[in-house]
Amino acid sequence: MTEQAPAMADPRTPQELRDRTEQSWQAWAAAVEGIPDDRLGDPAVGYWSVKDLLGHVAFWEDWVIGHCQRILADEPEPAMEEDAVNQGQVEASKSASPADQKRFRDEAHARLTAFLRTIPDGEPKFPRLVEALEWETYNHYDEHTDQVRAWRAAEGL
Repeated sequence: MTEQAPAMADPRTPQELRDRTEQSWQAWAAAVEGIPDDRLGDPAVGYWSVKDLLGHVAFWEDWVIGHCQRILADEPEPAMEEDAVNQGQVEASKSASPADQKRFRDEAHARLTAFLRTIPDGEPKFPRLVEALEWETYNHYDEHTDQVRAWRAAEGL
């Protein structure tokens, strides 16, 4: 069983959203920090490695920016099969080095952070943005943080 963070209320302001996102992202980054590069490719969550998870989380951070931009523009969301997207993204990143995946993680998070700074106080669609963002950002980070911590504990890392 993994340690769960206490349930937190949904962010009510853009600043609360930025703070909640950053808090969880810092925990996610810390969970990965210190794992030797030669272990990042080991299966950690099912057959997914921590290296796979780094790219997976970064991919969804980039994706959710476009999703939120479509919400703000009242544009429809294209249909997609999430499991197929996940599998394709992980397969496409198999040849990436740990350094490449960490760079992707950091660059995607910087893009997300920049986007979050554009959300003004009083944005009428803010609740919809939170709904879109929570599962691709802070809840997503928390899920994989717990998994990586459990794997590290089991592996003595």
